[in-house]
Amino acid sequence: AGSSCLYRSTDSGAHWSPITAAPTPYAVSGNTAFCHAVASSSDGSRIVAPFMNGQVFTSSDSGGTWSGAVGPTKTWYSVALSADGKHVLAGTYYGELFTSSDYGSTWDSSSVLTMWSSGGRFRSVASSADGSKFIAAGEEWDAGAKTSGLFVTGTGHLVARGTSSLELTYVGDGKVSVTDVEGIVDAP
Repeated sequence: AGSSCLYRSTDSGAHWSPITAAPTPYAVSGNTAFCHAVASSSDGSRIVAPFMNGQVFTSSDSGGTWSGAVGPTKTWYSVALSADGKHVLAGTYYGELFTSSDYGSTWDSSSVLTMWSSGGRFRSVASSADGSKFIAAGEEWDAGAKTSGLFVTGTGHLVARGTSSLELTYVGDGKVSVTDVEGIVDAP
């Protein structure tokens, strides 16, 4: 049995302790599945932990107990939850986005989005407080060249691509303001 790969703080990061009930790295199809991303609801009660090379684990009691592995086996790379934890967005190392509307218990295959045909990864994802808006930032590589992209749900396309960059600032009430733009940017 491995040791916990998830830690928690109940004093704003001054002290940390392992979540002893959390899932531990495990062998799957010749690889090791391990913690790579974690997100929690705003009150910390709901936790979703997708494992790289594995499946997704969920907790509804601040990490006291955990579900069995759910969802497809993927190279999970990033995860975000709505404030109540009901709506989940997860990105993979190979440029796929998945959503769940039941706290990560099941994944709707019609919500799967593959952004890049030649390979890419969604490094970071975020959710609005109510889970109605998601945003994902990723990069694509092709023949050794790397480009980046930003996908916002509801627009149906990348809003920034190539060597573009956007600097976003949270302005409150679930809204984000673009504070700096470089490169090719499409208006949503």
